[in-house]
Amino acid sequence: MVIDLEGFCQLAEARAAAWTARGAVARLERSPDDGRSKAAAWLSIEVASIGGQLCVWDSGEGELEVYPAEAADQAVPRHYEDLKDPDLPELLAAFDKLLGEA
Repeated sequence: MVIDLEGFCQLAEARAAAWTARGAVARLERSPDDGRSKAAAWLSIEVASIGGQLCVWDSGEGELEVYPAEAADQAVPRHYEDLKDPDLPELLAAFDKLLGEA
């Protein structure tokens, strides 16, 4: 395992109050512990007219998408490889910025 998914979830949960204050609806989920070769945690957020998803796999891969809330099929994903735990706060900050937080 390269990424501590529990740590990722804790970082996301620490930002939940700020997202709620902005009127965002955030959902954090994890893949079941069912023997998959790669486990994942993902964060979905909708705020105003923008939606997005950030998915992180314990293998060190990540994918970030931001799109018009009514048109998720217009998302252009950004793929990341070789992520490590110290990269996660920066990745969450990039997600915030893309969703409109300066």
